[in-house]
Amino acid sequence: MSIFLPASVGKTYINYKEDEHVNLLQCPFQDEGDNLLRRYMSNQKEVIGKQHDGEILNYSGHQHPLILFDKQTSLGRETVSLHGPMKRVRLLCDGCVRPVMTMPFYTCCKYADEQCCFVLHEWCANLPSQIQDYAGHPGHPLVLFQKIPTKFFCVFECEVCGLKSNGFVYGCTTCEYYVDINCAFIPEEITHDSHPGHLLSKVKASTSSTKHCKACDGYVDKKWIF
Repeated sequence: MSIFLPASVGKTYINYKEDEHVNLLQCPFQDEGDNLLRRYMSNQKEVIGKQHDGEILNYSGHQHPLILFDKQTSLGRETVSLHGPMKRVRLLCDGCVRPVMTMPFYTCCKYADEQCCFVLHEWCANLPSQIQDYAGHPGHPLVLFQKIPTKFFCVFECEVCGLKSNGFVYGCTTCEYYVDINCAFIPEEITHDSHPGHLLSKVKASTSSTKHCKACDGYVDKKWIF
């Protein structure tokens, strides 16, 4: 049973047709290794899942070739281990700045001798170079940037979630509109265990809103919400 539901909840009535929402995103995710980017990019069959262990990627955004790992293996004399706080192993993706907890992923070919510790999830290495007609900024395309050099320490505030990041970003430099890659592919509708059977739609919160988020109890003004 979900931790979001009281034990007394009875039969749930669904207010939408499941066959019309085949790929509907169900939240929350089961573990930290799962995320929206992984779900979205796994549907891009032409770019994801066709590479094999040890294959080289000449990634345009990095000065060294990247090596793919799709099984627990070693690079030179060093073993590359997945992120594991209990084992005091820290492995973060330089793209989404999230833990690398599953295979496959890419590491820099200089990783073994610690000359360059650049790491990317496979899906973060295959992101589209730009997004057209983005709902929050339809006037200009959002271009993929590794860093925003005009920002102090390349830290920007995401226009969707309001959180600060120094990872990869989709942005419009003309308008200084920036969206974290973790938020760039959020769908228009989701379902959530806290409100079973009903679709939750993405909307822009009012600047004068006094409503609170049902999860964190924080104000939901200015940013996008469900």
